[in-house]
Amino acid sequence: MLSSTVQLEAAAPYHLMPMEAPDYVGLAGIRGHGPYLQLYARVSGTTVIQASYQTYSCPNAIACGSWVTRWMEGRDPKTLSRLTDDDLMRILGGLPLGKEHCAILAVNALKDLLTNWQAAHEPHLPEGSSQ
Repeated sequence: MLSSTVQLEAAAPYHLMPMEAPDYVGLAGIRGHGPYLQLYARVSGTTVIQASYQTYSCPNAIACGSWVTRWMEGRDPKTLSRLTDDDLMRILGGLPLGKEHCAILAVNALKDLLTNWQAAHEPHLPEGSSQ
């Protein structure tokens, strides 16, 4: 049985759509090959100003992506990095047995997005230099 929060998020998902020209993308799983969740973000300075996502047709994955996407907006990488799959499951009121991977997908996609964001801001050494 789905919690009331999962039911609400799945029935009216927040920004369930691909984003044109995102600043950063995070992916967990492989689209078309089983469970996956992809997050998109537009950033201003160090703050997410807009987020969206895509996932497969599982209501639990839709709910996880919806909540994470809404929560991302207005937050910085340090805050975003604190979310765990256990936190997400607790916030959503639990997930059915066997559907825990949906929270893991959402959090792993967020971690991938944050890794890509960080990589874009790391100084790049000239080729051939050592440090």
